[in-house]
Amino acid sequence: MKKTFFLIFLVSVFTSSSLFSAENKPICKLEKKVFNDKEKAKLSFRKARLLITKNQNNTISHEFIEGFQCLLASISLDNTKANYFSFLGDTYNLLGLNNMTKAKLLALNSYDIALKLDENLNDVKIKIANIYVKEDLYEQALDYFESALNSSSMYLQPN
Repeated sequence: MKKTFFLIFLVSVFTSSSLFSAENKPICKLEKKVFNDKEKAKLSFRKARLLITKNQNNTISHEFIEGFQCLLASISLDNTKANYFSFLGDTYNLLGLNNMTKAKLLALNSYDIALKLDENLNDVKIKIANIYVKEDLYEQALDYFESALNSSSMYLQPN
């Protein structure tokens, strides 16, 4: 439990605005040389997804933390991708499974950014709603569930 709190502290420090300045960008070691920031971001995100998913049951492992650094690097290189922020929210949510409020707040913040970048991410709306349900905030949860349902292509309105 202490290790998870420590990891959330590190995550908070890594995501502070001062660390996202041009001279202090998070670093992700990539296999090949890439000179385009968008391509670096894409490759960093792929590596992050792989490492975080592979180590989701061991969030204090070196590989998980490396994956998290790659995720932050991808966002610092290209902060226009909603799926990067959505996965960041998923990662915070994973860290908050033990009912840690700070991780859930960071997850909600990341999900909100993802929705600002792409308001059609119904899966993100459902993830937000699920966090609200776990916090007994049923009205807010219902708003997000309804929003996801109403904007879904599977939702059929009567004639």
